[in-house]
Amino acid sequence: QILSTGARINYNYQNKYIAHAGFKYNYYTIADSTMTMLNRPTCEIEVGTEMTPIQGLSINANFYTGLGYKAIHPITAEATPMPNHFDLNLGAAYTFHEQCTVFAQFNNIINSKYQYYYGYENIGFNCLFGIKITF
Repeated sequence: QILSTGARINYNYQNKYIAHAGFKYNYYTIADSTMTMLNRPTCEIEVGTEMTPIQGLSINANFYTGLGYKAIHPITAEATPMPNHFDLNLGAAYTFHEQCTVFAQFNNIINSKYQYYYGYENIGFNCLFGIKITF
């Protein structure tokens, strides 16, 4: 079973500036007391913002951290604490026609190295560019 408790606050100023911050604590209970929850954070913190400085342009930033991960060590087969996760993401989108938007998203720009599973490192810095067409 998972019991999650947390709080989130949002601020919106005329849909031109939006900010949010949130905290979540996860408590895991497992019937077998000799076992532990793996690959899930104990605590999560997220802070983000989105701005629309001019008509059609949207800029966003988001910071996420996951704390308290554990994974199975491949040699000892024991639950091992993993490094905490830190992600900083930036993005922008421009709608130049009501049906067409170009966008760019830069993920993990601090190139934080962490693992969800022991021995499998995250992808690191990555980016996505595209065009969104709605009809």
